[in-house]
Amino acid sequence: MRLFVLTALLVPCLSFQETHHFVHLMEDGKTIHQDIIHDKNENTVLVIVGDVSMYKHAIPTINYHDYNTGYVAFKDIKREMCSLSRVPFPKPSLELFRQGVSNETMRFTGQYDSAPLTNSKVREIAGSKIAEFCKDYVTFSRTLIPNQMDKRSGENADEPCSSFCVWCVIHSDLPPPNRNGMESITIG
Repeated sequence: MRLFVLTALLVPCLSFQETHHFVHLMEDGKTIHQDIIHDKNENTVLVIVGDVSMYKHAIPTINYHDYNTGYVAFKDIKREMCSLSRVPFPKPSLELFRQGVSNETMRFTGQYDSAPLTNSKVREIAGSKIAEFCKDYVTFSRTLIPNQMDKRSGENADEPCSSFCVWCVIHSDLPPPNRNGMESITIG
């Protein structure tokens, strides 16, 4: 009986997270480093994008994917902003994280809603985990419209990326919503 009680107390404390360093190989030969934290129990992935200063207008983000609700939040710390979108690709494969490198890239156009969301609205739409992640930031809803997927072999595909594309950088000249509420997004 004591073993059962002890096990019941310890199991919730055990971590089912995997952390991986991941490198995205860009078509111009540059690399983007990031850390991936996958919580198997929570069915979430946190992506911390490293230095992207080699690209004009690129903004490193911290991205929180909640596969229970089907939403992802892209946090831009410098602009104090979260962008809330439907997850545009299937749940990630742990094998991709473990291999530690990818050259796949998805390109999106992001269309922002003009009004920011309240934190209670974020909670209603995307759940409590993403609401907590974005709580101290202005949050905008953003629709991701797929453009194309590239592999460094030069092939373009009409289908969305079949594996998890990890690198997420927001390219924008103006803080959203800009003049037309649109921006270019690369997810790789």
